[in-house]
Amino acid sequence: MSVNQVIGIADCAVSKDPETVLVTYALGSCIAVTLHDRVSGVAGMLHLMLPESNIVTERGQRNPYMFANTGIPLLFNRAFEQGAEKKRLIVRLVGGAQVADDGGVFNIGKRNQLSARKILWKAGVLIHGEEMGGSVSRTVRLEVGTGKLWVREGAGQRFDDLELEIGAYFIAVSDHPREAAEALGNRFGVSADDVLGHPHALVGTVADICDTLRQRRESLGISYITVAQRHLEEFAPVVAELAGQ
Repeated sequence: MSVNQVIGIADCAVSKDPETVLVTYALGSCIAVTLHDRVSGVAGMLHLMLPESNIVTERGQRNPYMFANTGIPLLFNRAFEQGAEKKRLIVRLVGGAQVADDGGVFNIGKRNQLSARKILWKAGVLIHGEEMGGSVSRTVRLEVGTGKLWVREGAGQRFDDLELEIGAYFIAVSDHPREAAEALGNRFGVSADDVLGHPHALVGTVADICDTLRQRRESLGISYITVAQRHLEEFAPVVAELAGQ
């Protein structure tokens, strides 16, 4: 049975317990930074409030998890101590909304977004997914055992009635999926396994990709796939195979 571990505001947790679900509530302008290493089974979540600790130096020393520039390195270091490796980490960002500052005077949400992205970019960390901006609060759940990330926002109780969409940003329809994945991985500095397991990648034969999409529909409820125009011709056989299903 799964057990929720709640991460409060300006808080952080790292776990290897496959039964644990890391949860943080009411993300407004704050940002949740989540990571997962499927090999070591390490998962972590940080709920940061502000971009830089030098805004409030004393508070930054007292609670470094409050700030992006101090909290993010600590999150990663704690994950590394438990066996995670940077090259295997799936990193995602959620939050950064403009909810308490409707006039956009301080733009805390936007500044948090920019700070988190800059820190990760300078550290050579690939961001695998984002759900940021807008004007709604969000609740985030990260399953330690599977790495699945659930984000609930303005839909509230209507969530179960929604049709979910995901973007397929990396597509390679090929009879040699390993080679195609290696070619994509070399472009972004990740392994072929990382590409093949990436939620925004569809690599393989037409039959392989169709099976993947059916599985995602059954297990995750994802029924819409967005494909970039440059991939339309390549992806057409997949569409034809799935038509009417």
